Amino acid sequence: SREEKLIETNLKTAKEEGKIEEKLEIAKNLLKHNVAMEIISSSTGLSILELEELKKNNKLLFKRRRILMRSKLGLYKKNYYTNEENV
Repeated sequence: SREEKLIETNLKTAKEEGKIEEKLEIAKNLLKHNVAMEIISSSTGLSILELEELKKNNKLLFKRRRILMRSKLGLYKKNYYTNEENV
């Protein structure tokens, strides 16, 4: 029936999304441990460009988290004259 096909399609999509998320998590962990991008790429199927973006985004997320934590503790100051962050 049409409903069964829709359920089957949704299930396949969810499985594929889960596989992609798992690959990304594995790649993030390997990048943290400074494993060569070529090895990560061949192991996960992700391209070097995708890994570079992932690494860049992880650094940005880490910096944002650090700024947020320091601001909550009152340790974050921004120099409004130079627009530099003192983190």
